[in-house]
Amino acid sequence: MPNQSNSISRILVAIATYKRKAPLEKLLSSLEKLKLSTLSANEVTILIVDNDPDRSAQSVYDTYSETSIYKVQYQWEKRPGVTHVRNTALEIGLKNGFEFVAFIDDDEVAHANWLEELLKQQKQDSADAVFGNVISQYENDTPKWISASKPHGIELPKPGPTDTPAGVGNSLISLDAIKRTGLKFSEEMSLTGGEDTLFFYEMHDAGCTLSNAPNAVVDEDVPLNRSSLGWLWKRWYRTGITDSIIINRHKSNSSRRIKALIDGLIRTSIGSILLGISWVTKLGKTDATIGKRVFTVARGVGMLSYAFGGTYEEYGSKKAD
Repeated sequence: MPNQSNSISRILVAIATYKRKAPLEKLLSSLEKLKLSTLSANEVTILIVDNDPDRSAQSVYDTYSETSIYKVQYQWEKRPGVTHVRNTALEIGLKNGFEFVAFIDDDEVAHANWLEELLKQQKQDSADAVFGNVISQYENDTPKWISASKPHGIELPKPGPTDTPAGVGNSLISLDAIKRTGLKFSEEMSLTGGEDTLFFYEMHDAGCTLSNAPNAVVDEDVPLNRSSLGWLWKRWYRTGITDSIIINRHKSNSSRRIKALIDGLIRTSIGSILLGISWVTKLGKTDATIGKRVFTVARGVGMLSYAFGGTYEEYGSKKAD
């Protein structure tokens, strides 16, 4: 039965979800198996933030909340876009006096020591934000070069402070830092993606400490429709656009676009040459090297697109994949 303790929760585990009932159930099952040593279950609250107009995750919540060892909350966020979902989680955390928000995505599964490792690294470094590893899990029919190079996941270097943020999908954020800085995820990037990278760079700009916790691991299930060069091209193209915003965030709009034009021309030119050479030497067979060259070209094309006013709403037409 759910724990009825009135003790104040320290950690809000926030799950952004959209039409993924089965993966969400799998994630919630993994959270029940977390090994808690410095925490008790009373100090953890699970928050499901549903961005589906049909509220498809509510039935999952209804079932899960009946038996979970944690306190569980459900919140419907009617505004489309992941930024609104994440900001809603931060607002709930602040309003209810939590110390931290731990974000995990609805297509991920937590390893048993996930939450404790995030907290351990936070305490060790007095960090305002901590990032963990995201290990891609591919289906059997995934092209071998993709399953070998794992372009979807995040594999962090050694633990400790970092100047380079990872993704929000496996992260721990100090709400005291949010109080100090007043930061939110950018609503302008709600449908494009990249809002998390910008957010963490803005935290760093504000003097916050970022840290890596490679032992805080989640697995990410990657469906076949995301395991193609075509899907990756679109993701990398979008990355070029959002990187132009993030990297040049302190520049004026005109300077930002000029810099994006220069960076885009360099990446597209050099990447195309290297891609052509690799294509010939590999006899047209796609492998990790080809993928790396395509990444450079796609990112460059995205930068060129941004320079001329282009955009790409990766989440503008949501699909349950």
